[in-house]
Amino acid sequence: MKKKLPNLIPLSKPGIKKLLLTMKLALIIVFLSILQVSANMYSQITVNLDVQDRSIREVLKTIEQQSQVRFFYSDDLLVMNELIDVKADNKNIIGVLDDIFSKSPLTYKAYDNNLIVIVPRELLQQQKITGTVTDESGNPLSGVTVQVVGTTIGVITDAAGKYSLINVPENAALSFSFVGMATQEIPLNGKIVIDVVLKEEAIGLRFTKAK
Repeated sequence: MKKKLPNLIPLSKPGIKKLLLTMKLALIIVFLSILQVSANMYSQITVNLDVQDRSIREVLKTIEQQSQVRFFYSDDLLVMNELIDVKADNKNIIGVLDDIFSKSPLTYKAYDNNLIVIVPRELLQQQKITGTVTDESGNPLSGVTVQVVGTTIGVITDAAGKYSLINVPENAALSFSFVGMATQEIPLNGKIVIDVVLKEEAIGLRFTKAK
């Protein structure tokens, strides 16, 4: 008679459940990172809401019914059951979502194909940003300083012009600087891949008329 092996991982413990949930959500974010992020496409989507004491889950379903947007989230997120009041009169969907999640431990990330993913804020606060820096001819630029504006977080591009930054705040902006090139500051706006083309810095020349 075979004996049953004991459970090596006590799944009933809250700490283990939280760990597994975090791992699952992290994998979802990694998978979706292959999609081109684009929040601008949502600028024309508006909704009308006037709800009270409704769960976040229910509010998102109402938004889905009024638009082509689809929300993706884990059913294990208990915060989705939190009751909220929302009033919006033909308001842009991004503004509505900002209101819903402004004081929540959850946040959202907008992708192409009308897909918006709801995740714990702490996961996106440690997101990884990558990209390539080139000149106007398409040649990779090595040694470009890439820095998160207002912080000490920064790296230098490699021989292929590539860079990678971790622990970048969600609403940050990146600064790209290189000798002889005009410095650029680019806000993330939900993107996790930022490719940049640096242009030569215009140097003003003075000409003096001969007397």
